[in-house]
Amino acid sequence: MNVNRVLFCAVLAIVATMPFSTARAQGIYVDPSIDGTYMYGDTEGYGDSGCSGYSVWSNFNGNYQYGSSAYPNVYQILQSSTYVDSVNYSWDVGIDFSFPDPYSGNCSSDQLNFNITIRTTVSFYADPYAGPGGAYCIYDQMACLSGTATCGQGNGEFGVGLWFPPNCPYYAKARWLVVNGTCDVQIAYSAAGPGACT
Repeated sequence: MNVNRVLFCAVLAIVATMPFSTARAQGIYVDPSIDGTYMYGDTEGYGDSGCSGYSVWSNFNGNYQYGSSAYPNVYQILQSSTYVDSVNYSWDVGIDFSFPDPYSGNCSSDQLNFNITIRTTVSFYADPYAGPGGAYCIYDQMACLSGTATCGQGNGEFGVGLWFPPNCPYYAKARWLVVNGTCDVQIAYSAAGPGACT
C-alpha cells in the first residue's frame, strides 16, 4: 500500500505590531488521509506561552469535536468517516487563541478558521515501465473503461509513479485524495483489467 499524506498548515505569526524578538507563532495543522474504507482527519492546535491557552475545533464530515489546552501542549483531534468515491466532504477547522501585547501587557485574542473540501477519485492504468533503479512503476497509459480520470491522467508524456515492489502489474488502480482541488495518490492496487475512472 502506498500512502502519502497531504499536509495543510496554517500558522499565525503575531508580528504585525510586535518587535521581532517577541513574535509568537500559533496555529493549526491538519492532515487528511484515506485507506480502502475510511477517510481520516488529524487536527492539531498549538498556542502561545504568554496568555490563557487556546481552543481548537474540527467538524469532519458532520462529526464536530472541540478541545482546549495551554502552551506548550498540543491539542489533537483524530476523526474518521466512511466515504464514497467522487462525493465532496467538508472539513471545517479552527482555533481561538490569545497572545500578549508587548506594549500594554494585556492579552488579545483572535481566531483562525478555514474550510477544506475533500473527495476521493479512482484512476486505472496499464502498460508500466520501471522507474529509476526499479524502485517504482511508471504508468503513462490510462485504462478507463468509462468516465474520465480526475487525477493522474497519464498521456504518454507524464507518468504516474506507483510503488509495487518487486514487479509492476500490467494493470493498476489508484485511489486519489483530492483536497481543495489538489490530487495526491493515497493507495495503489494491482488491477485485473481496465475499470471505471472518476
